[in-house]
Amino acid sequence: MTDIVERLRKRAITWLSFGWGNNDIYDEAADEIERLRKTNIMQARWLYEAQQENKLFKDQVRQWLDIGKPAAMEGE
Repeated sequence: MTDIVERLRKRAITWLSFGWGNNDIYDEAADEIERLRKTNIMQARWLYEAQQENKLFKDQVRQWLDIGKPAAMEGE
């Protein structure tokens, strides 16, 4: 299947080559889709990094809790 951005760009070229008028809307749509894709990739990267940081934090907290367990059990 052809990518939507490629299809919009081809449509813009076809529209212009046949002299059917203004093709700006196709170029604008393709540009906007590309911008949104870049934003989506950036947000996915941020989310992944946040999830990794959260996992490390949770692992560290588990380690701290495990270290404290024997001492707490001895005092009971």
